[in-house]
Amino acid sequence: MIMLGVVLHGICYDFFFVTGFMYTDNKAPKEVRNQAQSLLVFFTQGVGMFFGYKIAGAKFAAVQESSDALAATIQTPTFGFWESFGKMFLTEKPTATAGIVQDAMANWKTFWMFPSLMALVVAVIFAFAFWDKVKQEKASTE
Repeated sequence: MIMLGVVLHGICYDFFFVTGFMYTDNKAPKEVRNQAQSLLVFFTQGVGMFFGYKIAGAKFAAVQESSDALAATIQTPTFGFWESFGKMFLTEKPTATAGIVQDAMANWKTFWMFPSLMALVVAVIFAFAFWDKVKQEKASTE
């Protein structure tokens, strides 16, 4: 599941950020290229993340309640830096009630399915809306 999350992040980063920067760099006149790149950053990492936070927060508010219930069942003492560092390499699993873990695992699929479907929709829109027609026409006439 972690690897699928990494793959989803890579696809989203490539489609939305890198390709957007390349497209903007190609289309914007040299005099305003820096401003166009800054505007793209503002929309993707400012406005876009704000709406993503609002949508995900509204959809997954109940997940936090499950997380709080799970954290409440795990009694962990406070450790110093070196104790905490040493415990990172232990393989002990905390114990929790089966119902809480089952609820958390049921939400896990929904939690990742929603952004995956959003990424798929945007990728399809991107594939149909942002192909460079001018360069293809030039290539076919040569």
